[in-house]
Amino acid sequence: MGHWTSNNRRITLILIIANLCLLVVYVSAWTHSAGQTNKKTVTRPRTLVEEPLKITIEHRGQLLKENEPFDGDADWVRGLKFKLKNKSDKAITYVVLDLTFPDTASPGNARVGLHQIRLGVDPDLRTGNSLYLAAGESIDVSLDSEYDDIKKLVELKTPMENVKNLVLRLESAVFTDDTKWFAGALYRRNPNQTDPLRWVPINR
Repeated sequence: MGHWTSNNRRITLILIIANLCLLVVYVSAWTHSAGQTNKKTVTRPRTLVEEPLKITIEHRGQLLKENEPFDGDADWVRGLKFKLKNKSDKAITYVVLDLTFPDTASPGNARVGLHQIRLGVDPDLRTGNSLYLAAGESIDVSLDSEYDDIKKLVELKTPMENVKNLVLRLESAVFTDDTKWFAGALYRRNPNQTDPLRWVPINR
């Protein structure tokens, strides 16, 4: 009887050790998987045209490289900050940044959420706060103050924790000489006030 009890204890011990090994492997794999899903990206689409602003991206004090994944939690968008440096030779009075969220697209609706950040006084609507960004000067833009609006927008389509990617584009910049950079081209204010087009290409 003692012989069988000893064998049973030995087998039980082996099974416990085997289960512990499996548990370690499982936890290690789960941790690795969770780490992978925590990767976030701020995407800056490549462009052949030179932009008037250099945009540097930070996340909670850490400088990020464009289009490279980094570790972030469910609240990662709140911790983003953009530094905008005027690379042109003219002062800038108005800037529009486009933030789009590809993860808000769905099989039945390919449209993605768009949040715009407007800095300065809109030259057409005459609304907003004054901005004067001289050549070579920089300004910081934190998403902390924008986060509540961004979250409301995103969660119309998907929970905020599902957002892994943010696409950042410079939509437009207006200069003190009443010209505008828009989508890679320069425009001037249309002198014909009866024309519905408020801005026309400079080479027109």
